[in-house]
Amino acid sequence: TAYTTQASDLTAIEAASGQLVSGDVLGAIALAYADKNVATGKSVTASAASIGDGASGDATANYQILYADVQTGTITPKSIAVATAPTAADKVYDSLASATVSGGSFGATDVVTGDTLTLTSTGAFADANAANGKTVNLAYVLNGTDAGNYSLASAVGSTTASVTPKSLTMTGSQVANKVYDGSDAASATNGTLSGLIGSETLVASVASAHFSDAHAGNAKTVAIRYALANGSGLAGNYSSPVSDSATADILPKLLSVALTNTGVSKVYDGNTASSITPSTSVSGLIAGDSAATFNQGSANYNSAHVQSADRVTVSALAITGISGANGSLATDYQISSAPSVAASILARPLTVAADAKQKNLGQSDPALTYRAEAPSTGRGLLAGEQLVGSLSREAGEATGSYAINQGSVVNANNPDYAIAYQGADFTVATQPVSPGDIPRISESGTGQPQQTDLSSQDASASNGETGSNTLVILVRAPLALQDGVITVAVPREVSGAGMGFRFALPTPVLEQTDPKAPMQVTTVNGKALPAWLRYQPETHSFLASALPLGALPLQLLVRSGNEQWVVVIEEGKT
Repeated sequence: TAYTTQASDLTAIEAASGQLVSGDVLGAIALAYADKNVATGKSVTASAASIGDGASGDATANYQILYADVQTGTITPKSIAVATAPTAADKVYDSLASATVSGGSFGATDVVTGDTLTLTSTGAFADANAANGKTVNLAYVLNGTDAGNYSLASAVGSTTASVTPKSLTMTGSQVANKVYDGSDAASATNGTLSGLIGSETLVASVASAHFSDAHAGNAKTVAIRYALANGSGLAGNYSSPVSDSATADILPKLLSVALTNTGVSKVYDGNTASSITPSTSVSGLIAGDSAATFNQGSANYNSAHVQSADRVTVSALAITGISGANGSLATDYQISSAPSVAASILARPLTVAADAKQKNLGQSDPALTYRAEAPSTGRGLLAGEQLVGSLSREAGEATGSYAINQGSVVNANNPDYAIAYQGADFTVATQPVSPGDIPRISESGTGQPQQTDLSSQDASASNGETGSNTLVILVRAPLALQDGVITVAVPREVSGAGMGFRFALPTPVLEQTDPKAPMQVTTVNGKALPAWLRYQPETHSFLASALPLGALPLQLLVRSGNEQWVVVIEEGKT
């Protein structure tokens, strides 16, 4: 509140008083305002005046000084400047130009000690649009108890800050599934754009869409980027949304696989399995892929049977690898359908041998039977299967031998087999021919078996009484209306092993024949002897070599003049 005395103030006081002794002068005087605050015409109060004697002496004591309000004064505001400007905060676009500012300060000695003075700042961007380093215009206001005693050197200022684009979201975008093509490109359509300020609008479009990778798979993530164009709002005030939540499928590309195998066949084996190794050709690979490899798969005929099997299909064929520059995986492709190729099943070779049969005159025919070749590699009747059809024989009921024919056991009825038939004879005997069934006639008529005259080289029969030799019995001599009967029992160890044997006609037979009449020997039906049996007329004996399985019983007819005998060769009981 001190008032600084001015020279004019002192002159005026001195002149007004006229009370100083000549030579004395008025010196200092203390003047003060009533308070410190700014105002005009403020009263100034004087005190503590001093008077000098003109010679540097103090003459104050020589006077009685009376004070009066002799002056008024003005306290003007102190000019103050903002030394440190406030800062403005960056903000996200909100369609408003307002800025948020903070801070700012005066110089360290600019505020009078003890005064309370603060700075309040406001700011505004030049415009509301998004941009980096935009100017923020500042306005300053002084506040505080002593704000009225100061004046701002400048009430405005500036700083910089950024308005960043506002983020938008896109929901409900759609991405189309696609077939593997070696790229990660996706086809997408917009969803709903949200996040715009007020009623502002923008035009959005898909700028790019990419799967997480190019390979086939389900529910693969698709990243979609959108392009924004001005609507009622400016596109630059917003950031383009990115959708990472859209998903779609990349479907495996279908490959067409063809089998190039030729001449595919097998011999009938009762099942559909095929042992082919697939040879393939492929179409449908994308550009850059050159070849595909496959596993063995499972090859099967469309039928197990000769007549209906015409194709082999390879199922469970799987892609194991893809060659080429694209880095394609086996799972990027899928086989469109199981490939097949023309094929055939060949009839299985099978030998069927008829069993020789016989019956007595007037009896019913026994069942005709046969033996089917046992299964071996690529031939024979398969286990568990039976042939269709039955054998037949030549017609006739008279005494003699008749051919057993193949009948209906033929390929037509058994198309899965190629049957090779071996026939046999069916013998009709005039009387029972078993040695024990009728009285036996020997040379002496005693009914005892006659030992044959065996060659010393015959190792297959030796001692007739042991039961292990070839036993020849004259069962009946020729009568007026009946043929003579001779039975020949071949030991089982000979017939079962396919060995040879020899026997001669009994002596009574030779005695009853005309030595001048040639001996005629055939089968009972007039056919030549089988290849394994030979008649030796010089010794009147028969020689069998390597007796075939199933060849017995066999009936022969021996003629000499008007006499004839039926010779029945059969397997002995021991």
